Order: sequence, then structure tokens, then C-alpha cells
Amino acid sequence: MGIGAANSAAPQGRTFVIAAIRDPTATYAPVLLALGAHSDTYTTYGGGPGTIGVHGWPDPAVFGVASSDGCIRVPADALHTLTTSHGGSPIPAGTTVLIR
Repeated sequence: MGIGAANSAAPQGRTFVIAAIRDPTATYAPVLLALGAHSDTYTTYGGGPGTIGVHGWPDPAVFGVASSDGCIRVPADALHTLTTSHGGSPIPAGTTVLIR
């Protein structure tokens, strides 16, 4: 998994899944799991609030590297599991997430 860079780390602690957002035009992942955590660095990001999310990333070189703007990047197979393991649906809103 890829994590936030030192100057934009995801806030550590417990949070939860807010929603699964499907975007077929996104180049980095077809689904983003929005979390209840917000960036300590960005008050806005991508036109919305600085919400932290879990999403895929097309380049595996980012996994194991602190390089994102605060989101948690996962391999495509992990994202697929997270977004289809509940009868073809994403993990439900309210699911607890622990960021370390």
C-alpha cells in the first residue's frame, strides 16, 4: 500500500468508511472509498473537502512508499476485494478503518 508523504500524511487513528464513490472516468481507480478522516494538510482537494480515501493506483512503484497527498493507495486486487466482497458490493458505510 502507498501512504501519505511526510508533508501530507493521513491522520492516524480510527475512522470509518463514508461511501464508495464510483468514477468510471478516473485513471487511478474505478472506486474510491471515502473515509471520515480529513487531511491535516489540505482543507480542499480535487474540488471537494480534504477527505482521505482508499483507492487504487496504476503504478505499483508507489506501494510501500510515502508519496500520496494523504490517501491510502492499494493494489488493484486489494481494491477489488474491498469493493466486491460483500455480495458484489463495497464494504458498507460505517465500517471501521484504522490508519497507523
